[in-house]
Amino acid sequence: MRRLLNGRQARRLRRRTALAAEQLRSDAVYNPFARTFRACPFTTYQELRERDPVHWSRLLDRWIVTRYDDLSELLHDRRFASRATLRRKRSSPLAQIVNRSPLRLDAPDHARIKSFLNRGFTPARADAARPALGALAARLAEGLPRGEPCDLMAEFVSPFVRGAMAEFLGIPEARRASFVGWSGAVAPALDPIRGGKTLRRANEAAPELIACLRQLVEERLGTPGEDLISELVHTPEAAALTPEEMAYALAFLLVGGTDTTIALITGTVQQLLMNPDQLALVRADAGLVANAVEEGARVSSPVHLSDRRALEDVTFRGRKIRRGQKVLTGFLAANTDPLRFPDPLRFDVTRGDSRHLAFGQGPHYCLGAPVARVEAAVAVGALLTRYPDIRLATDRVAYDRTVVVRLPASLPVVIAEGG
Repeated sequence: MRRLLNGRQARRLRRRTALAAEQLRSDAVYNPFARTFRACPFTTYQELRERDPVHWSRLLDRWIVTRYDDLSELLHDRRFASRATLRRKRSSPLAQIVNRSPLRLDAPDHARIKSFLNRGFTPARADAARPALGALAARLAEGLPRGEPCDLMAEFVSPFVRGAMAEFLGIPEARRASFVGWSGAVAPALDPIRGGKTLRRANEAAPELIACLRQLVEERLGTPGEDLISELVHTPEAAALTPEEMAYALAFLLVGGTDTTIALITGTVQQLLMNPDQLALVRADAGLVANAVEEGARVSSPVHLSDRRALEDVTFRGRKIRRGQKVLTGFLAANTDPLRFPDPLRFDVTRGDSRHLAFGQGPHYCLGAPVARVEAAVAVGALLTRYPDIRLATDRVAYDRTVVVRLPASLPVVIAEGG
């Protein structure tokens, strides 16, 4: 016990030393592990944008870019990449899913995988799924308790998103419970801050998920149906991939889009309930639901940040970034940059400017963005239609201790009796 305590003390001391050095060097500090930061990161990002917009974090051993224009430029800059080194024999099952994904591949492998997925994850395909998604959302909304606090994220948003992806991919009913369980175990482990128990569960579930998807790919190659997997595996782009590569591509799109879409829907509903004037506008005009989702994406930025690696020595905005150094892409910081969005912390469904970076930009723009937008619009619309009297049960929403996805721990709401 004493040895453990001394180890914790040593880590705390190293952290304090690194943060003190940051403060002296740039008059700004980036500490995403602080409770105050998780509760409200906006003050930190304001300081970074004003004092040191391309900031070296001694604590994380990474740069972080926080201004909208700078980040937009970096996302298109070919000198920065998402490249990962795949060691097939040594990588864990979870690492295999991450490293084989479009997120961690660059040309030419990135182009092969992205071309394959792009054929299915289109706005038209997402729109065609609206009736089925609407039925799922209505069924889940109908089952919410009335007159007492309930966790909207756990009881509605999470089962909707996981069920929607199974519906979208065409997972057979007999396999859906297992499929949802496996994906639910893998998704939380994608964040770099995760405990040993989460990692163990993910590494146990990942092979099962891949095996299920590969079996479905091979079945659809032989006997195609009307589902998305059947459509994808019979495209010209699929000829460049093995069944295993297809399974890994689908797995990452599935698990990578789970918590992010949960965060998008939860954040949008939270913002609407916190802003009664904006909620009234959306209730009066259902056409504004899509606007609300875009504002939710901007203000909440479900993908808080990701990273890029410098492929060569780069001078970027006056900073010398060395080859191999990592750069954090501060999506939430950029999306609340007042130089780009006037009054950036105001949730405004009539803003009319949806050129945020919540889904990224450039070669690694989020492939699942059309699906996430439709899922969010359907879920938000179903809630507002079914429950004219729904309110937050708390004035302070707590956030999970995560870095990549800014995910509330819960969203307590109360639905009026008889609603």
